[in-house]
Amino acid sequence: ACAPLTDAAVLARIPSSLPLYLFSGDQDPVNRHLDWFWPLATRYKAAGLLDVSLHVYGGGRHEMLNETNRAEVMAQLIAWCRRAAGLDA
Repeated sequence: ACAPLTDAAVLARIPSSLPLYLFSGDQDPVNRHLDWFWPLATRYKAAGLLDVSLHVYGGGRHEMLNETNRAEVMAQLIAWCRRAAGLDA
């Protein structure tokens, strides 16, 4: 399922100006406790994406929008969206 993420031709089709926000909990079993998170971020940056933002939540698992710190996660996501849309310039 993740194989397309390693395909340089697929990554090359992503506009370099597209802002990207990756966030995860450090206890997420789906990405093997960040073992897959960092390489994914590195691939996006190596593909030439100019705005790759990362956030790791200590103690968080896979569904960060449903964790006990949901309000914090949502506030940071909204702040990132506002910045990416140029609303906080």
